[in-house]
Amino acid sequence: MCWCFGWCFGDSIEDYPRETGCLERGQTLKKTFSGKTINSNIQKSFDPKEVEKCVLLKTPGLLGGPVFQRPLSHFSQITDTLFLTSFGGLTEHNISQNGIHCIISATYETPVIAVNGIEFIRIPVEDNVNENIYKYFDEISEKVNQLIASKKKTVIHCWAGKCRSTTILIACLMKCQNMPLTEAYKFVWSKRPFIRINKGFLKQLYVYEKDVFDKNFEEFNKIKSLNNFETPPKEVLLKFSEPKPIGTKNKPI
Repeated sequence: MCWCFGWCFGDSIEDYPRETGCLERGQTLKKTFSGKTINSNIQKSFDPKEVEKCVLLKTPGLLGGPVFQRPLSHFSQITDTLFLTSFGGLTEHNISQNGIHCIISATYETPVIAVNGIEFIRIPVEDNVNENIYKYFDEISEKVNQLIASKKKTVIHCWAGKCRSTTILIACLMKCQNMPLTEAYKFVWSKRPFIRINKGFLKQLYVYEKDVFDKNFEEFNKIKSLNNFETPPKEVLLKFSEPKPIGTKNKPI
């Protein structure tokens, strides 16, 4: 019997095989690692009706719901050029107001966004503890570093803006900004305090930290404890709720 309570994931780079060119191949893949169909629909605008047509209608519970509402749809600015949001946060207003040049989609279930002036990059991963997201870290970090150097603003999203996109963003902060894992996690959480990374991805970030810095700065148990925030306090979530008209009072969440 295993007494790790679900935390028995690989501890070294060898446990997460790299694949040179995986980011390029990810743009044309048809299936995920577990055989799920990757959404190949083309979304040509941010019009809500078109978005609804392009999302996989057969996926239970996928349409509507909290990802199109605050706080998940909040367009969270993490650094001067990096943003984090849910699929529902990809509105024309958010994209244009923040001067976004590139959208990185850490999803398989949302459509390809083909909007003039916007570069689109797909990382077709599932929110699954057994998914090898590690193999994308180096190549997407290199791309993000190029975008940062050219001062082009980038938004990274997944379905809810909590797990897959956060994992990619933290990997980029470690590689591009020299942030240790604990520092990067706390930094992102301070900007978007409802992130939560699945067990497998968190372990892969821990392994990547050692790959980047040649050591881990904290014990893994401490990293796990940071990731145990189930629900932020109401007063914190209130800051990310829908804007209220002038003269109205905020209602409790």
